[in-house]
Amino acid sequence: MRLGRPPVRAGRPRSAYLRLSTRPVDQAPFDRALDRLGEDELRRQVLAGGYCLDEPGGDGPVVHLAATGAVLPEVLAAAEVLAAEGARPRILNLTSADRLFRAWRHDVHRSIATSTTTVDVGHLATLFPPGTRRAPIVTVHDAAPHGLAWLGGLYGAGVIPLGVERYGQSGALADTYTWHQLDVEAIVNAGLLAIDGFNPRLSAEG
Repeated sequence: MRLGRPPVRAGRPRSAYLRLSTRPVDQAPFDRALDRLGEDELRRQVLAGGYCLDEPGGDGPVVHLAATGAVLPEVLAAAEVLAAEGARPRILNLTSADRLFRAWRHDVHRSIATSTTTVDVGHLATLFPPGTRRAPIVTVHDAAPHGLAWLGGLYGAGVIPLGVERYGQSGALADTYTWHQLDVEAIVNAGLLAIDGFNPRLSAEG
């Protein structure tokens, strides 16, 4: 099975890790994204590492909800609450954080090697279009929170990363999500804090 373009360094094929879930996920948001982007463009973006699942209009403050995996139902529900509060939550479904990171790091390595400044961040420039690049980001996935925290370094945006920091807990899905702060309420609160300019590092320093 071929998922997309060859790796950046020719001759060094990489394996693909497909994470599956038995959790039912409503496909209506994906269908709306398909109508908005078209099949060819959506396929290109999925293979490149991600696409904007929902992009509301309005004049409210933008907050990016960058998520991956089976947490999308909570993110979608949180986005509805944030929109009701007057925000503009852009939901980014990251189909491959690894591909996004590798493409960005490839350009970083090239800049270091040539001692030149570059603004090419690859497909990430599509995910974060002009006018939204300094908007705060809340990353959400059921894995280590630092795995997506690097997204804030692209354009200097504030980031509140949500994820799993301790392992071994067991219980009902809703209970474990609440324990890890991956539930709807936690995502909403993180979004509101991000919009207000909350910076964990500055808060820790007083």
